Amino acid sequence: FCSNSQMTARALLLVFVYIFGFTWILAEEEDGSEYDDAAHYEGWWEPITLGSLMKLLHQNSGHLLHSHEISWGSGSQQQSVTAFPTLGDGNSLWQLYAPFGESNFTHAEGIKCGETIRLKHVKTKRWLHSHSAHRAPLSHKQEVTCFGDEPTSDAADNWKVICNQKLSDNQDIINWWRRGQSFSLQHVSTGHYLFTSKKSEFNEANCRGCPIMGQFEVAASDKKVKGARWVSSHGFYFRPYDFEENPEKYLSDDSDEMAEGNEQKAEL
Repeated sequence: FCSNSQMTARALLLVFVYIFGFTWILAEEEDGSEYDDAAHYEGWWEPITLGSLMKLLHQNSGHLLHSHEISWGSGSQQQSVTAFPTLGDGNSLWQLYAPFGESNFTHAEGIKCGETIRLKHVKTKRWLHSHSAHRAPLSHKQEVTCFGDEPTSDAADNWKVICNQKLSDNQDIINWWRRGQSFSLQHVSTGHYLFTSKKSEFNEANCRGCPIMGQFEVAASDKKVKGARWVSSHGFYFRPYDFEENPEKYLSDDSDEMAEGNEQKAEL
């Protein structure tokens, strides 16, 4: 057990790391400078955790999930969600939270494939949201918005993490949502999938003079098509809170440690 002074010191260190890392991300984005690739890819296969801040890259287009203080001009007229073409913009940063209605969770807890999360848009503090009542303006698929605020949320903000790679059938492996692997986000209330497409680009023909020119509409598709595939990109990722105590918990099928373990079992 830790003494009160030790717990206070650890808490202050965590707050410092969080603030320093978050400020660094925003500063890098605002001036459009590039990230250090070596730092970004370190821990590439580690599980994604609650509290982490990340950008979501659309696999087909390379655009990033994005929002801003611009409302849809039709439908619900809530805050719009688009796919943005370049990396260096702070409006493409999202933070991961436990699902609405869940109070029993731990900061930096690893997220498993099939679990439910919420995504909060960092700049505007609103939740990634969808509903069946309104259609997206270009594709006419289910509308996706940002809605609510820090204390105001509901079940329509819940998204299920669907990992697109084959899940391990090894009983020693936990199927974590891992950095760098393809995934889809399924809207829990409606069963639709977060989606975008090059065919839904805002241009002079469909959005003359509008402030989101060149961005893609983000909507929700009733099927898990290729346009519903995403991958984690740059961000500030917390290592699982119990990683140092239980590193074996986070092994994957392609880990060197797991491969060695399987060889030893085969020899026996």
